[in-house]
Amino acid sequence: MIRILIASLILLLTVACSDKPVEIPFMLDNPTNQAVTVVIDDKSYTLEPNTEQALMLTQGEHKIKADAVGERRFIVYNSIAGGLINPTLSNYILVKQIYATENSTHAESLQRSQQYSAKVITIDGVEIEGNFTLYNRLFITNQWDYGVHEDFPEEAVMSNSVNATFKTKIYNEKDFIALLEGDDNKGYFEKNRKNLPKPEYVPFDPLSALAGIKDEAILKKLEPLVSAINAYADSSAPEEQLNRNLELVKVLTSIKLDIQNDLEREAHSMANKAHDDTVRAAALVR
Repeated sequence: MIRILIASLILLLTVACSDKPVEIPFMLDNPTNQAVTVVIDDKSYTLEPNTEQALMLTQGEHKIKADAVGERRFIVYNSIAGGLINPTLSNYILVKQIYATENSTHAESLQRSQQYSAKVITIDGVEIEGNFTLYNRLFITNQWDYGVHEDFPEEAVMSNSVNATFKTKIYNEKDFIALLEGDDNKGYFEKNRKNLPKPEYVPFDPLSALAGIKDEAILKKLEPLVSAINAYADSSAPEEQLNRNLELVKVLTSIKLDIQNDLEREAHSMANKAHDDTVRAAALVR
């Protein structure tokens, strides 16, 4: 079997819609070397170093308290994917791996496409190039096949019509660095890291995808989308979330941007990302 390690981010999430509250799966994770206490809805969770704890949270409004973020109100949405709760605001990295049969005709093209989309992420001042996606949000929506404390399997099951496929895993920073360094470059990251102080916590906002748009005319066109995103993100009742979700889709499709214009084509891409970051979120601080 051919095994090729590369990474990128592909979001293949389906947002379920319902007017009844549902329970969403989350994983509390502590990748540090010290015990961490987190309080969610007045229930205390103590996570020993390098451990995780599964929990279910009902769709709607909740509150969380942790040293790194203080006390925050957040909303859980009807995302069947669930996600990871990161109370220490640590770095997590999404990695994708190709699995292929010996006679695969598709693995090489998959590898080539991922190489073309490589980018640079920065961890504590050290630049790392590849198809990696870095997260350090409080809530990270599940986009992986294998969690922090699971390994990539030696083999993957594929249908008869497929001879190459992707599987995705999320790594904590320590395990990701060990993966990159291997046996030949052990100690490289520790030698080159800057030991930078952590920035002040700012909750993730889906509208940050629009931050690069400066053109006033385009921003005017996007005002209905901004309002619809905020309305959905602030909704807590299941029926309200459902209605706001439907309205958000209508607003997005009604926005008229000229894709022949470079600025508006870029704005169109940013608007789609803002929409996706909103409706795919398992939870957001509000």
